[in-house]
Amino acid sequence: MKKKFQKFIKFIKEVRIEMSKVTWPSKKEIYASTFMVIVSTLILAFFLGLVDYVLLQGIQPVLKGAPTYFSFITLGIFLALVFWIYKMIES
Repeated sequence: MKKKFQKFIKFIKEVRIEMSKVTWPSKKEIYASTFMVIVSTLILAFFLGLVDYVLLQGIQPVLKGAPTYFSFITLGIFLALVFWIYKMIES
């Protein structure tokens, strides 16, 4: 039991030493990072919403049985994206 306690004390001391080496970001850096995450998330959400809307407008006529040229173009772009993503994952 005494060895476990000594190991625990040694662990705590090592943690304290390592934590003293850490450089923490300033408040300004935290605000800037948080702002960038929020802006990036909003841009990505807008982009994905736009892609979803365009694909829906292109594929919906195909599903209803009345495809248009826009539907074929959208379907082609969608298939090209799927193929490109597949190739990116594969390599």
